[in-house]
Amino acid sequence: MTIPASQQLDVARSIGPLSLPLSVVSIIFGSLSRWLFLTGEAGRIHADEAVSGLMARSLLDGDWSTFFWGQYYGGSVELLWLSPAMALVGDAALGVIPIVEAVVLCILVWRYCSHFLNTSDAVLAASLVWATPALWQWFSLRPMLFYQSTLIIGFSVLLLLRPGRTSYNFPLIGLCLGLGWWTSPQVLFFAIPALLGARTVIVRGRAILQLGAGFCIGAAPWIATNFATGFASIRSQPPRSGSPIDNLSSQFSTGWPMTFGLRIPFNEEWIWEPLRLLSFPLIALF
Repeated sequence: MTIPASQQLDVARSIGPLSLPLSVVSIIFGSLSRWLFLTGEAGRIHADEAVSGLMARSLLDGDWSTFFWGQYYGGSVELLWLSPAMALVGDAALGVIPIVEAVVLCILVWRYCSHFLNTSDAVLAASLVWATPALWQWFSLRPMLFYQSTLIIGFSVLLLLRPGRTSYNFPLIGLCLGLGWWTSPQVLFFAIPALLGARTVIVRGRAILQLGAGFCIGAAPWIATNFATGFASIRSQPPRSGSPIDNLSSQFSTGWPMTFGLRIPFNEEWIWEPLRLLSFPLIALF
């Protein structure tokens, strides 16, 4: 298949000999900071982690839940590998699986970037994902069923739809899109640009039908559960934890400030009260 010129990307410029030392520093920093997290106050088991462990054990007993208990916006795809791991190594899986997922994510970032950057710069990009930001490191140490899973599925979609591919596996792409939609609507941050980049290829022949079929298979748990609950995933649910609108509003009020270090994870306290006024300019700066 010939790739249209509009979809062919130029290889980015290299940043030079700084790539390797920066990669080493990033890997060391990311590893050290994770160790500090795990051995400090932040390393204590959080309620969400406990629920994930209980859900994994329930699955081993034959009790399956499509979404995180009590919340219809986060899919439980992580249970597919967390539960077997708990059957093998017990509660240690709650610490091992998130680290493995974080490594897998870095590998996907490296693999994707290697198509547009030279080897050393692609490694640097992956190492930066390992190192920053601090809030992401905190999340990457905890099995919460859909946070890291969304990123892994999203980067898989980017890889499968990257510009310049000579062929596209549309059923597999659709399956990943469906799994991503079940896991979290935030997979759209990956899916929309990926689909737009490959739009001239997707509209040809049976591609749309294959994408649709794969999507329905991947999103089957989401579809079945929402039909049974009157589409609870898109209805506003008290407290603000259910619909996309609920999550969009909380993204502005708490999500982005936490991401940029202005709020403390989960208790939502501002790091420094007067800094609240600076939150929007700082977010814009980042």
